[in-house]
Amino acid sequence: VFTEPFWGYTDAYRSVNARVSYRLRRWPGELWLGATDLFDEKIKSHVFGDIVRRKVSAGARWDLSR
Repeated sequence: VFTEPFWGYTDAYRSVNARVSYRLRRWPGELWLGATDLFDEKIKSHVFGDIVRRKVSAGARWDLSR
């Protein structure tokens, strides 16, 4: 159970996220690029939480079942 120091409210926020991926024809996988918080708003989801900002990540995923 959280005690009184953890009670409280945070400001409302908007988070716009996106992800795109590309599959190659003869390659069993995909390349992807994703981003969170595209408008780079400072987001604090709870009273003692970290402030989250824009994050961009990229990667490759293989389909081993092919």
